[in-house]
Amino acid sequence: MNTPRTGLAPRAVLVALAVLALALQSIYLLNAIRWIDAPDRGWIAMIQLGPDVVAVARPLGVEAGLRDGDRIVALNGESYETFDELWALLDYEIGRVNTYQVLRDGEHHIVELENLPLGFRRVFMQSGVFWLLGTAITLLGFLVFAMKPFHAPSWAFLSMCVALGVMIPHFAPSHHVFEPAFLNNVILWVVPLVPATILTLAMLFPQRKAGLVERRRWLLLPYALSFGLGLASRYHGTWVGFLPPLLLQSIYIYLLVAVLAFLASTIWDYLRTDSVAVRLQALVIFTGVLLSFLIPVSELLSNLLLGASFLPNLIVGYAVCIFVFPLAIGYAIARHDLFEISTVVRRTYGYVLSSGVIIGGYGLVLSLLEWTTSAKVSDSAAFRLTFLLVVAFSFEPIHRRSQDFVDGIFYRRRYDYRKTLRETIEAMTSILDPRLVQSTFLGALVEQMQLENGMLLLPEGGAGAYRSQLALGFAEARPEELAIGSDEALLEQLEHGQNPLFRHDVDLAPALEHDRPALQQRFDELGAEAVIAMRYQSKTVGLVALGQKKSGRMFSLEDLDLLQTMTHQTAIALQNASLFDDLAASLKRIQILESVKTNLAKFVPQTVQNLIEKSPDSAGLFDKRETDLSVVFADMEGYTRLSSQLPLEEVNAIVELYFGAFLDEILRCGGDVNETAGDGLMVLFQDDDPEAHARSAVHAAVGIQRITQELNQQRSDAVPIAMHIGVNSGVAAVGATKISGAGGGDRWTYTASGPTTNIAARVGALGHGTSITEETRRRLGDEFELESLGPQNLKNVRDPIGAYRVVGDALSSPAATQAASAVGRADSAALAEGWFRVAGRVCEQESGRPLTGLTVRAWDDDLVSDDLLGTATTDAEGRFEIRFTADAFHDLIGASLDIYLRVFDATGEHELFSTVDQLLRDAQNDTWFDLEIPRARLEPAS
Repeated sequence: MNTPRTGLAPRAVLVALAVLALALQSIYLLNAIRWIDAPDRGWIAMIQLGPDVVAVARPLGVEAGLRDGDRIVALNGESYETFDELWALLDYEIGRVNTYQVLRDGEHHIVELENLPLGFRRVFMQSGVFWLLGTAITLLGFLVFAMKPFHAPSWAFLSMCVALGVMIPHFAPSHHVFEPAFLNNVILWVVPLVPATILTLAMLFPQRKAGLVERRRWLLLPYALSFGLGLASRYHGTWVGFLPPLLLQSIYIYLLVAVLAFLASTIWDYLRTDSVAVRLQALVIFTGVLLSFLIPVSELLSNLLLGASFLPNLIVGYAVCIFVFPLAIGYAIARHDLFEISTVVRRTYGYVLSSGVIIGGYGLVLSLLEWTTSAKVSDSAAFRLTFLLVVAFSFEPIHRRSQDFVDGIFYRRRYDYRKTLRETIEAMTSILDPRLVQSTFLGALVEQMQLENGMLLLPEGGAGAYRSQLALGFAEARPEELAIGSDEALLEQLEHGQNPLFRHDVDLAPALEHDRPALQQRFDELGAEAVIAMRYQSKTVGLVALGQKKSGRMFSLEDLDLLQTMTHQTAIALQNASLFDDLAASLKRIQILESVKTNLAKFVPQTVQNLIEKSPDSAGLFDKRETDLSVVFADMEGYTRLSSQLPLEEVNAIVELYFGAFLDEILRCGGDVNETAGDGLMVLFQDDDPEAHARSAVHAAVGIQRITQELNQQRSDAVPIAMHIGVNSGVAAVGATKISGAGGGDRWTYTASGPTTNIAARVGALGHGTSITEETRRRLGDEFELESLGPQNLKNVRDPIGAYRVVGDALSSPAATQAASAVGRADSAALAEGWFRVAGRVCEQESGRPLTGLTVRAWDDDLVSDDLLGTATTDAEGRFEIRFTADAFHDLIGASLDIYLRVFDATGEHELFSTVDQLLRDAQNDTWFDLEIPRARLEPAS
């Protein structure tokens, strides 16, 4: 890698180029402004035809009687032979008349043409557009240089942009008189210089041609040729448009050869290099050249075949096309994360192919019709209407098949993203063997993404180092001692820089200049094209090194999305497997869950784990004890009906979705999931304060009902789920029982038994949403809004039991703070483990009265796509609360929490207020908002 020179001389050259470009562009602009009042002589002469031939008659000349191809016999009564004599005979004063005697079809005509000002519109369309284009190209050169300064390709590109930007406006001036006159002489030298700068760029980019660059004469040869052409131009003329035809054609051919040589060099680099980054740089340039010529060529074909132009303005259209060429080169030089453009390139080829099929088919049909019929079919309105209808109905299927062809032939058809993701994650969620999780994950990536190789590195001890655990696809086995130390630049970048890190970032990113050699060496040792860190709760639990794709293509945005999703899920799967191994060892290989319940492994009672960790061999810890507690029974309505209507896999997925969400709420409230039985949960709440565990149990029940409604809304197209929940408080026998078998090993159960448990189950079966007993109600005080159900005769219970239905949500009551303190330790732990809470109060700005029944939605602001964090409804005091986990705002850009709120009316459709302009950046786990809405905002909603 060449070290850029930043001494005094390079800086002086840069300043000189900037001053030269600014001066020449400014002088041209001043001349263009002056030309607005210059006379329009009404026709254009070309050096190829001579000074006495009207090459193009402008509107003013056509109105006076001039026609294209007229030969001027005399001007103002005198004949002439040279351009200099023509300029001398013309009268340039505004309002004066120039008299032309012209010869047309053997007849003489007299044309009197009054001098009128060119005007702003004509000067802008003929000179202004190209001046803007030249200026834009010049600025592009300096912008790319600023993004990657003092590198050889940047110098070559800057020189090309300055020369090209100065040259372009002078090919279409509104007037041939420049002030000062030396400007014409400068252009005569600049025009032949453009091909030399293009050839220099070809030697340096996309890949340095060391064999040519090291031989200085090859670098000087193009400039020697340019100097010769410039010298000849200066000798023969004062303006590039009046050069002798042979000389002008030589310059054009030189320019064309330079562009073709640059294109050939780009294709050569694409075919010969092993670097994926260089290949994509070459592909970006090739696509830019393709687009630069595609539109002009298509427009010419349209004129030829249809007799019409699809560009509303040819000058502006061609100017945009010309700009694409340096833009593509500049993008390839300055950008290092080129994989973003790969999708655009791929789709460009699809559209080019489909458009070619349409144009080719039309040309073939038109040729056949013209050959078989004598009439001019293409001129008929019916034919054109039929063609437009055919294009309208056929373009989409043609484009789809063309894109499939491009993907299949040139991009080696991509894998089925959703299928790969679903099958792999489904496989991993049911695996509790860490090594099998590793092989399933890495094998799926290498096989489905068609990679040459892959490697998985896991933590080694507690020193923060990582060692290779699994390698696939390598020709030779990787040594087991291959490890990455905690102090290496690679880990530093993955932890605090970019994750994943790609080889093209290492090769091209300016920010990695200092660490580039070490990173390149490590990528070579890993055989990697990309390295991604596996994260679990913001902690790196492994590294994945992925080799190059067998297709030779770079990783795309779809690949990045797949990698982030699968590594996240694998990290969770590995942690679950590791926790299961630890738990199995502590519980002496107890089988906790069966078959379908495997996906509900996280519902293992935490109390059991704590007891066994303390002393698994002490029988006293497992004896049943009389304990005051609250029991929650939650039963899913219609489980049997779902099981009969849906496949087993889909039913399991529904149960896992809802119960997985319930678990977070249960843990937050301090509950312990005791049993899971298909569609039911039994949860125990224990606390030294008998009122505290009753409140916590009802909090959890209300939360489960709220979560059920939210999930039903998300699954609006599916059968809704209803939960029947019963809560009872009292004394029960709580403890663990060890069951030993002759050959089946030991089994453990941990539960609460007795009337308290049975009554909780029977109350839930009443089917009133959330029902509680009289004993539980007595312990709650006035925190919850309850509706009496009267005495209830419960199955297998002798005496009627008073029951109540929970109506209000305690989270929205004034006592929410007191209730939260009852579960303070569990709540704080949940927040520390990835939970977030957004709460606040909404009131009217003028009066301060609380606004009830409004819908509040919390969002995480992100560069790509904002994430909805949750929805809540304000209570009687205008309060609301939204809870979510860190997973709600994980995205491609990062995981920082930037919150804004949007307040809607009761219907959730009319927005009343938003804090999007007062974004709360880097929000903490627990955030409070006081929102004041002006009365005027509320009137439309009412």
